[in-house]
Amino acid sequence: MSLDRFTMASRGKRKSGRSEFPPNPTQWNAERHGLHFRERFALAADEPLRPFGLQLPTVVVVATRDALAEFVDQNTLKRLLGRHRGKWSGMTIPCDDEFIVVINATHHQNRKNATLMEEFFHIIHEHKPSKVSCCPITGVVRRDYDKQIEDEAYHAAAAALVPYYSLGTMVDRGATRQEIAEHFEVSADLVGFRLKVCKLWRKCSLN
Repeated sequence: MSLDRFTMASRGKRKSGRSEFPPNPTQWNAERHGLHFRERFALAADEPLRPFGLQLPTVVVVATRDALAEFVDQNTLKRLLGRHRGKWSGMTIPCDDEFIVVINATHHQNRKNATLMEEFFHIIHEHKPSKVSCCPITGVVRRDYDKQIEDEAYHAAAAALVPYYSLGTMVDRGATRQEIAEHFEVSADLVGFRLKVCKLWRKCSLN
């Protein structure tokens, strides 16, 4: 996938005295990517981002039980969406010239929104896929984990879902964490994360 459309020069605009970027330089790249993703789909900064209604080139989203059933057998399907449903949220599988993004259909919609956005950013950033291996001695299955790329994708996804400027504006108006979460259609935990990294935590009611 070409990333040209997702490249954005650093700005720093101010609207009514508030910058578009949080007072935390470690978050500027994430904010930049989040803002540009919204611009790509003509979404206002205070508008809920509904990723399941968007299309990225070469990306196929598998997010229902019936859709997943086309890729795996019934026994595997029952395990993935049954007793193991709490062990995974989503995954991206490179396949020829496409990316197949599989989302856990049993999760709440707010969580699925965050998961899909995170997988989108793994693709946008051209992250190297994790490797799954099985120990020949113990039989234990393990997945590689790269904290840097996982953080990069999650931080950008969270910034796209809850932009700093709109978050700060709602906090200034007295909105609670739950009210912000309901507005942006994300979890209260994700809003809490954004409040912390954007240094707005102490200003917001946690109800």
